Amino acid sequence: MDKRLSELIDYTKETWGLAPYYLGRHQIYRKLTVDLQNIYILNMEWFPSTYANWTNEEENPEGTASIDIDFHSKEFLSAIFVEGKTYAENGIVFPNKESIEVQQWLAYITGYKLEEFALKRQESNYLYYEREVNGIPISPISYLEVEWDEQGRLTSFTKENVNDENAIIIEETFSLSVLELEELMREQVKLGVFPTEDDSRLVYGIGEVLVRNDKKSTIPFYFDYDLYRKNKVNQTIVWTDSKKDTFTRKSIPDNKEVTTEQANAKEPHPDTLPIGKEEIEHCLKEVTSFLQMKFPHDSGKWVVTYIYRDRFSLHVELEEKSERYLHNKLLLILDHQTKEVLNYMEKGDLWRNILKIDNWNAKEVKISKTEAFQELKKHVALTPIFVYSPLEKKYVLCGNVHCSVYIDAENGQVLDSEDAFMIY
Repeated sequence: MDKRLSELIDYTKETWGLAPYYLGRHQIYRKLTVDLQNIYILNMEWFPSTYANWTNEEENPEGTASIDIDFHSKEFLSAIFVEGKTYAENGIVFPNKESIEVQQWLAYITGYKLEEFALKRQESNYLYYEREVNGIPISPISYLEVEWDEQGRLTSFTKENVNDENAIIIEETFSLSVLELEELMREQVKLGVFPTEDDSRLVYGIGEVLVRNDKKSTIPFYFDYDLYRKNKVNQTIVWTDSKKDTFTRKSIPDNKEVTTEQANAKEPHPDTLPIGKEEIEHCLKEVTSFLQMKFPHDSGKWVVTYIYRDRFSLHVELEEKSERYLHNKLLLILDHQTKEVLNYMEKGDLWRNILKIDNWNAKEVKISKTEAFQELKKHVALTPIFVYSPLEKKYVLCGNVHCSVYIDAENGQVLDSEDAFMIY
Protein backbone atom coordinates (compact mmCIF):
# COMPACT_ATOMS: atom_id res chain seq x y z
CA MET A 1 0.00 0.00 0.00
CA ASP A 2 1.13 3.55 -0.72
CA LYS A 3 3.02 4.97 2.27
CA ARG A 4 1.01 8.19 2.57
CA LEU A 5 -2.27 6.32 2.17
CA SER A 6 -1.25 3.90 4.92
CA GLU A 7 -0.31 6.78 7.22
CA LEU A 8 -3.66 8.51 6.68
CA ILE A 9 -5.56 5.30 7.41
CA ASP A 10 -3.64 4.72 10.65
CA TYR A 11 -4.03 8.38 11.66
CA THR A 12 -7.78 8.20 11.09
CA LYS A 13 -8.16 4.96 13.01
CA GLU A 14 -6.33 6.41 16.02
CA THR A 15 -8.03 9.83 15.95
CA TRP A 16 -11.58 8.49 15.84
CA GLY A 17 -11.11 5.43 18.09
CA LEU A 18 -11.80 2.89 15.37
CA ALA A 19 -10.12 -0.15 16.95
CA PRO A 20 -13.45 -2.09 16.85
CA TYR A 21 -13.68 -1.37 13.11
CA TYR A 22 -12.03 -2.53 9.91
CA LEU A 23 -11.55 -0.53 6.72
CA GLY A 24 -14.20 -1.83 4.35
CA ARG A 25 -13.85 0.55 1.42
CA HIS A 26 -11.83 3.57 0.46
CA GLN A 27 -11.37 5.86 -2.52
CA ILE A 28 -9.56 9.06 -3.40
CA TYR A 29 -11.41 11.79 -5.27
CA ARG A 30 -10.73 15.39 -6.11
CA LYS A 31 -12.76 18.56 -6.15
CA LEU A 32 -12.35 22.25 -6.79
CA THR A 33 -12.84 24.69 -3.96
CA VAL A 34 -14.53 28.07 -4.41
CA ASP A 35 -11.08 29.65 -4.80
CA LEU A 36 -10.43 27.19 -7.65
CA GLN A 37 -7.91 25.13 -5.70
CA ASN A 38 -7.75 21.41 -6.46
CA ILE A 39 -7.88 19.28 -3.33
CA TYR A 40 -7.61 15.52 -3.04
CA ILE A 41 -9.83 13.79 -0.52
CA LEU A 42 -9.51 10.29 0.90
CA ASN A 43 -12.90 8.82 1.73
CA MET A 44 -12.92 5.82 4.06
CA GLU A 45 -15.81 3.60 5.08
CA TRP A 46 -15.02 1.79 8.30
CA PHE A 47 -17.29 -1.15 9.14
CA PRO A 48 -17.90 -2.39 12.70
CA SER A 49 -16.08 -5.68 13.34
CA THR A 50 -19.43 -7.26 14.19
CA TYR A 51 -20.19 -7.02 10.46
CA ALA A 52 -17.15 -8.94 9.27
CA ASN A 53 -16.90 -9.60 5.53
CA TRP A 54 -19.68 -7.16 4.66
CA THR A 55 -20.28 -7.43 0.90
CA ASN A 56 -23.40 -5.33 0.23
CA GLU A 57 -22.25 -2.58 -2.14
CA GLU A 58 -25.59 -0.74 -2.02
CA GLU A 59 -25.66 0.14 1.66
CA ASN A 60 -23.51 0.26 4.77
CA PRO A 61 -24.23 -1.45 8.10
CA GLU A 62 -25.40 0.47 11.14
CA GLY A 63 -22.52 2.20 12.87
CA THR A 64 -20.36 2.48 9.76
CA ALA A 65 -17.96 5.43 10.01
CA SER A 66 -17.68 7.37 6.74
CA ILE A 67 -14.74 9.73 7.06
CA ASP A 68 -13.23 12.27 4.64
CA ILE A 69 -9.71 13.62 5.09
CA ASP A 70 -7.67 15.99 2.93
CA PHE A 71 -5.02 13.77 1.33
CA HIS A 72 -2.28 16.40 1.67
CA SER A 73 -3.12 18.62 4.65
CA LYS A 74 -4.50 15.77 6.84
CA GLU A 75 -7.50 17.96 7.74
CA PHE A 76 -10.63 16.01 8.58
CA LEU A 77 -13.54 17.29 6.51
CA SER A 78 -16.31 15.04 7.81
CA ALA A 79 -16.97 12.01 9.99
CA ILE A 80 -20.43 10.48 9.92
CA PHE A 81 -21.56 7.37 11.79
CA VAL A 82 -24.43 5.66 9.97
CA GLU A 83 -27.82 5.95 11.72
CA GLY A 84 -26.19 7.88 14.56
CA LYS A 85 -24.68 4.70 16.00
CA THR A 86 -21.03 4.49 17.04
CA TYR A 87 -18.89 1.61 18.30
CA ALA A 88 -15.78 3.77 18.65
CA GLU A 89 -13.48 3.19 21.64
CA ASN A 90 -11.47 6.10 23.04
CA GLY A 91 -12.94 8.22 20.27
CA ILE A 92 -14.39 11.72 20.43
CA VAL A 93 -16.56 12.04 23.55
CA PHE A 94 -18.11 15.06 25.25
CA PRO A 95 -18.48 13.75 28.85
CA ASN A 96 -20.73 16.55 30.10
CA LYS A 97 -22.59 16.92 26.80
CA GLU A 98 -22.24 20.68 27.07
CA SER A 99 -21.82 23.07 24.18
CA ILE A 100 -18.59 24.55 25.61
CA GLU A 101 -16.91 21.13 25.30
CA VAL A 102 -18.04 20.82 21.73
CA GLN A 103 -16.89 24.33 20.88
CA GLN A 104 -13.43 23.67 22.30
CA TRP A 105 -13.13 20.47 20.27
CA LEU A 106 -14.32 22.23 17.09
CA ALA A 107 -11.69 24.92 17.57
CA TYR A 108 -9.06 22.20 18.01
CA ILE A 109 -10.05 20.04 15.04
CA THR A 110 -10.47 22.97 12.62
CA GLY A 111 -7.83 25.39 13.86
CA TYR A 112 -10.38 28.19 13.76
CA LYS A 113 -11.41 30.60 16.46
CA LEU A 114 -15.03 29.86 17.27
CA GLU A 115 -15.74 33.58 17.68
CA GLU A 116 -15.48 33.73 13.88
CA PHE A 117 -18.57 31.52 13.72
CA ALA A 118 -22.11 32.37 14.76
CA LEU A 119 -24.24 29.69 16.41
CA LYS A 120 -27.29 29.42 14.15
CA ARG A 121 -28.95 26.31 15.51
CA GLN A 122 -28.69 24.44 18.78
CA GLU A 123 -30.44 21.33 20.03
CA SER A 124 -29.79 19.03 22.96
CA ASN A 125 -27.24 17.04 20.97
CA TYR A 126 -26.53 19.22 17.94
CA LEU A 127 -24.71 22.47 17.10
CA TYR A 128 -24.58 24.31 13.78
CA TYR A 129 -22.33 27.32 13.13
CA GLU A 130 -21.90 29.69 10.19
CA ARG A 131 -18.85 31.84 9.69
CA GLU A 132 -19.34 35.60 9.99
CA VAL A 133 -17.14 38.68 9.98
CA ASN A 134 -18.17 41.26 12.57
CA GLY A 135 -21.67 39.79 12.50
CA ILE A 136 -21.88 39.87 8.69
CA PRO A 137 -22.42 36.52 6.89
CA ILE A 138 -20.17 35.32 4.10
CA SER A 139 -20.89 33.65 0.77
CA PRO A 140 -20.54 30.85 -0.06
CA ILE A 141 -21.69 29.68 3.34
CA SER A 142 -18.87 28.38 5.51
CA TYR A 143 -20.22 26.17 8.27
CA LEU A 144 -19.45 23.65 10.99
CA GLU A 145 -21.87 21.14 12.45
CA VAL A 146 -21.51 18.42 15.03
CA GLU A 147 -23.85 15.89 16.62
CA TRP A 148 -23.49 13.44 19.50
CA ASP A 149 -25.48 10.64 21.13
CA GLU A 150 -26.98 10.31 24.62
CA GLN A 151 -23.62 9.20 26.01
CA GLY A 152 -21.91 12.25 24.55
CA ARG A 153 -20.13 10.24 21.84
CA LEU A 154 -19.67 12.08 18.56
CA THR A 155 -21.84 10.69 15.77
CA SER A 156 -21.46 13.35 13.07
CA PHE A 157 -19.04 16.13 12.16
CA THR A 158 -18.95 18.22 8.98
CA LYS A 159 -17.11 21.33 7.92
CA GLU A 160 -17.83 22.99 4.60
CA ASN A 161 -15.94 25.77 2.81
CA VAL A 162 -13.61 26.21 5.77
CA ASN A 163 -10.43 25.87 3.71
CA ASP A 164 -9.87 29.45 2.60
CA GLU A 165 -7.85 30.66 5.56
CA ASN A 166 -5.47 32.49 3.20
CA ALA A 167 -8.27 34.52 1.63
CA ILE A 168 -8.26 38.20 2.46
CA ILE A 169 -11.34 39.79 3.97
CA ILE A 170 -11.61 43.49 3.21
CA GLU A 171 -13.30 45.01 6.24
CA GLU A 172 -15.01 48.32 5.57
CA THR A 173 -18.04 50.30 6.65
CA PHE A 174 -21.26 49.26 4.94
CA SER A 175 -22.48 52.38 3.15
CA LEU A 176 -25.22 51.27 0.75
CA SER A 177 -28.85 52.33 1.11
CA VAL A 178 -32.08 51.26 -0.57
CA LEU A 179 -32.82 54.78 -1.78
CA GLU A 180 -29.62 55.13 -3.81
CA LEU A 181 -30.19 51.74 -5.46
CA GLU A 182 -33.66 52.49 -6.86
CA GLU A 183 -32.54 52.48 -10.51
CA LEU A 184 -30.71 49.21 -10.04
CA MET A 185 -33.78 47.67 -8.41
CA ARG A 186 -35.93 48.86 -11.31
CA GLU A 187 -33.57 47.02 -13.69
CA GLN A 188 -33.92 43.85 -11.61
CA VAL A 189 -37.73 43.65 -12.00
CA LYS A 190 -38.44 40.39 -13.81
CA LEU A 191 -41.55 38.70 -15.15
CA GLY A 192 -41.87 35.07 -14.18
CA VAL A 193 -44.10 32.24 -13.04
CA PHE A 194 -45.33 31.78 -9.48
CA PRO A 195 -46.44 28.11 -9.13
CA THR A 196 -49.48 27.35 -6.97
CA GLU A 197 -51.26 24.12 -6.06
CA ASP A 198 -54.00 24.56 -8.65
CA ASP A 199 -52.43 26.73 -11.32
CA SER A 200 -49.59 29.14 -11.94
CA ARG A 201 -49.55 32.91 -11.87
CA LEU A 202 -47.60 35.33 -13.98
CA VAL A 203 -45.88 37.68 -11.56
CA TYR A 204 -43.36 40.47 -11.28
CA GLY A 205 -40.54 40.14 -8.80
CA ILE A 206 -37.20 41.73 -8.05
CA GLY A 207 -34.37 39.30 -8.73
CA GLU A 208 -32.02 39.11 -5.78
CA VAL A 209 -28.72 40.77 -6.56
CA LEU A 210 -25.51 41.57 -4.71
CA VAL A 211 -24.18 45.11 -5.08
CA ARG A 212 -20.57 45.79 -4.18
CA ASN A 213 -20.13 48.33 -1.45
CA ASP A 214 -18.22 50.58 -3.85
CA LYS A 215 -21.33 50.59 -6.10
CA LYS A 216 -19.15 49.75 -9.13
CA SER A 217 -20.55 46.33 -9.98
CA THR A 218 -23.22 43.76 -9.18
CA ILE A 219 -23.21 39.99 -8.74
CA PRO A 220 -26.24 37.69 -9.22
CA PHE A 221 -27.50 36.40 -5.88
CA TYR A 222 -27.29 32.77 -7.02
CA PHE A 223 -23.67 33.38 -7.86
CA ASP A 224 -22.05 30.86 -10.17
CA TYR A 225 -18.45 30.37 -9.09
CA ASP A 226 -17.87 28.37 -12.28
CA LEU A 227 -18.43 31.61 -14.20
CA TYR A 228 -14.71 32.30 -13.97
CA ARG A 229 -14.01 29.10 -15.92
CA LYS A 230 -16.71 29.55 -18.54
CA ASN A 231 -15.97 30.41 -22.15
CA LYS A 232 -18.41 33.05 -23.37
CA VAL A 233 -19.59 32.13 -26.88
CA ASN A 234 -22.83 33.96 -27.78
CA GLN A 235 -23.25 32.20 -31.13
CA THR A 236 -26.60 31.64 -32.84
CA ILE A 237 -26.96 28.11 -34.22
CA VAL A 238 -28.42 27.82 -37.72
CA TRP A 239 -28.94 24.91 -40.08
CA THR A 240 -30.70 24.11 -43.34
CA ASP A 241 -31.89 20.53 -43.00
CA SER A 242 -33.35 18.66 -40.07
CA LYS A 243 -32.21 15.19 -39.02
CA LYS A 244 -34.01 12.05 -37.95
CA ASP A 245 -34.16 11.93 -34.17
CA THR A 246 -31.82 9.09 -33.21
CA PHE A 247 -30.65 10.70 -29.98
CA THR A 248 -30.53 8.43 -26.94
CA ARG A 249 -29.71 9.71 -23.49
CA LYS A 250 -26.55 8.16 -22.05
CA SER A 251 -25.35 8.01 -18.48
CA ILE A 252 -22.79 10.61 -17.55
CA PRO A 253 -19.53 8.95 -16.48
CA ASP A 254 -18.40 9.54 -12.92
CA ASN A 255 -14.66 9.99 -13.17
CA LYS A 256 -14.06 11.68 -9.85
CA GLU A 257 -12.12 8.74 -8.36
CA VAL A 258 -8.36 8.99 -8.83
CA THR A 259 -5.30 6.87 -8.06
CA THR A 260 -2.81 7.41 -5.26
CA GLU A 261 -0.24 8.24 -7.95
CA GLN A 262 -2.41 11.08 -9.24
CA ALA A 263 -3.01 12.36 -5.72
CA ASN A 264 0.67 12.22 -4.78
CA ALA A 265 1.57 14.07 -7.99
CA LYS A 266 -1.16 16.67 -7.33
CA GLU A 267 -2.34 16.24 -10.90
CA PRO A 268 -4.30 19.33 -12.04
CA HIS A 269 -8.07 19.03 -11.98
CA PRO A 270 -9.34 18.38 -15.54
CA ASP A 271 -12.10 20.95 -15.08
CA THR A 272 -9.45 23.68 -14.94
CA LEU A 273 -7.94 22.82 -18.33
CA PRO A 274 -8.46 25.53 -20.98
CA ILE A 275 -10.82 24.96 -23.90
CA GLY A 276 -9.20 25.81 -27.22
CA LYS A 277 -10.80 27.31 -30.33
CA GLU A 278 -10.80 23.98 -32.20
CA GLU A 279 -12.44 22.27 -29.24
CA ILE A 280 -15.17 24.91 -29.13
CA GLU A 281 -15.79 24.47 -32.87
CA HIS A 282 -16.09 20.70 -32.39
CA CYS A 283 -18.60 21.26 -29.57
CA LEU A 284 -20.67 23.63 -31.72
CA LYS A 285 -20.78 21.06 -34.51
CA GLU A 286 -22.14 18.40 -32.14
CA VAL A 287 -24.61 20.88 -30.61
CA THR A 288 -25.93 21.76 -34.07
CA SER A 289 -26.45 18.09 -34.88
CA PHE A 290 -28.35 17.64 -31.61
CA LEU A 291 -30.62 20.63 -32.29
CA GLN A 292 -31.35 19.38 -35.81
CA MET A 293 -32.77 16.22 -34.22
CA LYS A 294 -34.55 17.55 -31.12
CA PHE A 295 -35.61 21.02 -32.34
CA PRO A 296 -35.69 20.58 -36.16
CA HIS A 297 -37.79 23.70 -36.86
CA ASP A 298 -35.86 26.06 -34.58
CA SER A 299 -32.92 27.06 -36.77
CA GLY A 300 -31.69 30.49 -35.69
CA LYS A 301 -33.69 30.37 -32.46
CA TRP A 302 -31.00 29.03 -30.12
CA VAL A 303 -27.91 30.86 -28.87
CA VAL A 304 -24.93 29.06 -27.32
CA THR A 305 -24.01 31.29 -24.39
CA TYR A 306 -21.27 29.38 -22.55
CA ILE A 307 -19.05 26.30 -22.92
CA TYR A 308 -17.12 25.04 -19.91
CA ARG A 309 -15.83 21.96 -18.13
CA ASP A 310 -17.72 20.62 -15.15
CA ARG A 311 -17.61 17.26 -13.37
CA PHE A 312 -15.22 15.87 -15.97
CA SER A 313 -17.58 16.61 -18.88
CA LEU A 314 -18.11 19.55 -21.22
CA HIS A 315 -21.21 21.63 -20.54
CA VAL A 316 -22.87 23.81 -23.15
CA GLU A 317 -25.52 26.36 -22.13
CA LEU A 318 -28.08 27.60 -24.66
CA GLU A 319 -30.87 30.17 -24.49
CA GLU A 320 -33.88 30.45 -26.76
CA LYS A 321 -34.41 33.68 -28.69
CA SER A 322 -37.98 34.63 -27.85
CA GLU A 323 -40.28 37.56 -27.25
CA ARG A 324 -42.36 35.46 -24.88
CA TYR A 325 -42.52 36.18 -21.17
CA LEU A 326 -40.42 33.12 -20.42
CA HIS A 327 -37.85 31.71 -22.79
CA ASN A 328 -36.51 28.20 -22.82
CA LYS A 329 -32.98 27.16 -21.85
CA LEU A 330 -30.90 24.06 -22.49
CA LEU A 331 -27.90 22.49 -20.81
CA LEU A 332 -26.11 19.92 -22.97
CA ILE A 333 -23.56 17.57 -21.42
CA LEU A 334 -20.85 16.38 -23.81
CA ASP A 335 -18.17 13.72 -23.55
CA HIS A 336 -14.95 15.63 -22.86
CA GLN A 337 -13.01 13.58 -25.43
CA THR A 338 -15.38 12.75 -28.30
CA LYS A 339 -17.63 15.81 -27.77
CA GLU A 340 -20.67 13.54 -28.24
CA VAL A 341 -23.83 14.87 -26.58
CA LEU A 342 -24.52 12.42 -23.75
CA ASN A 343 -27.49 14.00 -22.06
CA TYR A 344 -29.36 17.25 -21.69
CA MET A 345 -31.68 19.21 -19.43
CA GLU A 346 -34.42 21.51 -20.73
CA LYS A 347 -35.89 24.24 -18.58
CA GLY A 348 -39.23 23.80 -20.35
CA ASP A 349 -39.35 20.20 -19.12
CA LEU A 350 -39.16 21.49 -15.56
CA TRP A 351 -42.12 23.78 -16.15
CA ARG A 352 -44.22 21.18 -17.93
CA ASN A 353 -43.46 17.95 -16.12
CA ILE A 354 -42.53 18.90 -12.59
CA LEU A 355 -44.44 22.13 -12.02
CA LYS A 356 -47.32 21.27 -14.40
CA ILE A 357 -46.99 24.64 -16.10
CA ASP A 358 -48.34 24.34 -19.64
CA ASN A 359 -49.81 27.80 -20.19
CA TRP A 360 -46.95 29.93 -18.96
CA ASN A 361 -47.03 32.15 -22.03
CA ALA A 362 -50.83 32.28 -22.33
CA LYS A 363 -51.36 34.62 -19.37
CA GLU A 364 -52.33 38.20 -20.09
CA VAL A 365 -50.20 40.97 -18.62
CA LYS A 366 -52.44 43.80 -17.42
CA ILE A 367 -50.09 45.42 -14.90
CA SER A 368 -47.12 47.33 -16.29
CA LYS A 369 -43.58 46.85 -15.06
CA THR A 370 -43.59 50.43 -13.77
CA GLU A 371 -46.79 49.90 -11.77
CA ALA A 372 -45.43 46.69 -10.30
CA PHE A 373 -42.17 48.34 -9.29
CA GLN A 374 -43.96 51.07 -7.34
CA GLU A 375 -45.38 48.36 -5.06
CA LEU A 376 -42.36 46.07 -5.06
CA LYS A 377 -39.93 48.73 -3.87
CA LYS A 378 -41.95 49.15 -0.65
CA HIS A 379 -40.91 45.63 0.32
CA VAL A 380 -37.20 45.70 -0.55
CA ALA A 381 -34.59 44.96 2.10
CA LEU A 382 -30.84 45.50 1.93
CA THR A 383 -28.46 43.46 4.08
CA PRO A 384 -24.64 43.34 4.14
CA ILE A 385 -22.77 40.18 3.11
CA PHE A 386 -19.15 39.31 2.32
CA VAL A 387 -18.85 37.53 -1.05
CA TYR A 388 -15.77 35.63 -2.16
CA SER A 389 -14.25 36.82 -5.44
CA PRO A 390 -12.12 34.05 -7.01
CA LEU A 391 -10.43 36.51 -9.36
CA GLU A 392 -9.36 38.83 -6.54
CA LYS A 393 -8.91 35.97 -4.04
CA LYS A 394 -10.62 37.97 -1.34
CA TYR A 395 -14.00 38.56 0.25
CA VAL A 396 -15.62 41.81 -0.80
CA LEU A 397 -18.40 43.58 1.06
CA CYS A 398 -21.71 43.65 -0.80
CA GLY A 399 -25.32 44.54 -0.18
CA ASN A 400 -27.89 41.80 -0.74
CA VAL A 401 -30.94 43.39 -2.37
CA HIS A 402 -34.01 41.21 -1.91
CA CYS A 403 -37.77 41.64 -2.00
CA SER A 404 -40.29 39.76 0.14
CA VAL A 405 -43.25 39.90 -2.29
CA TYR A 406 -44.34 39.33 -5.89
CA ILE A 407 -46.97 41.25 -7.86
CA ASP A 408 -49.58 39.36 -9.91
CA ALA A 409 -49.21 40.66 -13.48
CA GLU A 410 -52.92 40.14 -14.23
CA ASN A 411 -54.58 41.78 -11.22
CA GLY A 412 -51.86 43.51 -9.18
CA GLN A 413 -52.34 41.30 -6.12
CA VAL A 414 -49.40 41.28 -3.69
CA LEU A 415 -48.16 37.73 -3.05
CA ASP A 416 -45.86 36.69 -0.21
CA SER A 417 -42.63 35.23 -1.61
CA GLU A 418 -42.42 32.82 1.33
CA ASP A 419 -45.47 30.97 -0.01
CA ALA A 420 -43.69 29.83 -3.19
CA PHE A 421 -40.93 30.75 -5.58
CA MET A 422 -40.61 32.49 -8.93
CA ILE A 423 -39.27 30.97 -12.14
CA TYR A 424 -37.97 33.13 -14.97
